[in-house]
Amino acid sequence: FRYRKMSEAVLGAQRLMVMGHLRPGWELDYEGSPEIYKVAGLGKVVMDERLEDGRFNLLLWGMKRIRIKEVVQEKPFRMARVEIIDDIFSKTAPDFLDSLESEILNLLQKVTASSKKSGVEEDPAVPSVSDVPYGALPLGLLCDTVASSAVTSSLDKQMLLEESDVIRRA
Repeated sequence: FRYRKMSEAVLGAQRLMVMGHLRPGWELDYEGSPEIYKVAGLGKVVMDERLEDGRFNLLLWGMKRIRIKEVVQEKPFRMARVEIIDDIFSKTAPDFLDSLESEILNLLQKVTASSKKSGVEEDPAVPSVSDVPYGALPLGLLCDTVASSAVTSSLDKQMLLEESDVIRRA
């Protein structure tokens, strides 16, 4: 129920939503209001589909990291005051940045090749991963994009989400 209400509210407004991870032990209070990490991702719904039973399929494009400052509403879904966490770059040589980018692009190619071998059929209406010009993405966004596919542990994803230094994240 709460996800349906939240989806309706998001789609009826600016299409922005925050996605966060639940803290360990969430199973004990899932229907209530389990604890969440204070650092989460802000995204924009770029595609949506309302299903016959009232549920939604949403495609969320991650935009920024945020820190939850204050939860201002708990029911039927959480709403909060947040602050944007900007990417930072620890000092490093430009050739090192190029090397990091090359390594990440190579990893992306491996992840893409692995997913193609899995036998999952691609939807012709959705652009293929190989169609995206990843080399044109800023390094921080490139790291986040690869991590969304390559990192499977929720805790590891949270640790990457909390790292604002792009070089350390890479």
